[in-house]
Parts: sequence; structure tokens; C-alpha cells
Amino acid sequence: MWKCMVTAVMIVAVVAGSAHAKDPWGVYVGLGDELFRFSDTEYSDRMEWDSPLFIGFNAEAGFRFHPIVAASIGVEYYLPKKGMFDIKYTLTTLQTAVNVYPFPFPGIKGLYFTGGVDLVFSKWESESIRTDESGNVLGKFSYSEKQEDVEFVAGIGYELIFPIGLSIFGETTYITGDRGGSELEVGLKYYFMR
Repeated sequence: MWKCMVTAVMIVAVVAGSAHAKDPWGVYVGLGDELFRFSDTEYSDRMEWDSPLFIGFNAEAGFRFHPIVAASIGVEYYLPKKGMFDIKYTLTTLQTAVNVYPFPFPGIKGLYFTGGVDLVFSKWESESIRTDESGNVLGKFSYSEKQEDVEFVAGIGYELIFPIGLSIFGETTYITGDRGGSELEVGLKYYFMR
């Protein structure tokens, strides 16, 4: 599935390369959808999630300083997952990134490399009711644990910019740390100056 999505983004990029507009600059905002998968598949198996893929959304704001450099800050939110013992796992990330667009040639002008640092907030929650053999409620048991991590991100993407200041982008990244894994994102950006 990942390979198909990346291939589709690259095909659209090459075919529509001629539609690539003048280099935008200044402030931009973006929205995207994300798929994330832990690189430690044994961890996913132990947690007994219904699927190893996390589905998320992100919002970002950034500034393109130069035709080849942009920086952004954003937030990612992943839909909660339930696993063994009915434990709910929630993941939210504050992200910073720098994108470098090194190729000024038509067709590959939108190709970029990205790198950044993420501050990750993880939360595990569980609530259960204890009963005796007759089914009488003895009490409630609840569990909650929070964790923060700093992680490094690196990847590659392609952005197709249209003359109206709107762009479509696709990006794949590798993430280090406890949440280490790979992520695929597709989304839209809007540039206020062009």
C-alpha cells in the first residue's frame, strides 16, 4: 500500500511537472493525512492492535525563506488505538521541520529533502470494572500513563505548486526514538505570497 501511494504521488508529479508554478515564498499553511507504522513490528504484535498502521492528521504553518529553503512548525494527531487489556493508546506530536528543494529543473523542481525534530506525547489509558463470582461490582480499576520523547525525522517528498498558490504534496519520512518507524503523508499547502 505504501509503495502504491508513493508511486502515485511521483507519477502525478512527473506528469504535471509542466504545471509547476513560479517559486512561492513567504508564509504558508498546510493540512495533511498521515499513516504511521512502528519499525518494531514485535512491539505492535505484543500490543495486539487490530492494525499496525496509525491514521493521523496534521496542521502546519511555515515560511519559505528562499526558493530552496522552507521551515515549518506543526501538530500531528493520531486516532487512538485499543490493544491488549483494552488499553487505549493516544499519540500527539509537535513537529519542526526544514525542507530543502535543491533541484531547479522542470519536472523535479518540487522534489525536496526534509529533516526535523519532534516532541512526542504518548498516553496509555485503561479502565475496567472488577466483579465477584456472582457478578456484583466490587469497584473500578483505572490506569493512565504519559510519556514524552524527543525524536529526529528525515525524509523525502514532492510538492506540486499551482499558480493560485495552492500545492499538493506527498512525503515519506523515517523517525528515530521510541516511536521509531516510517510515516507517509499527503496533503495541501497554501502560500499567501507568490
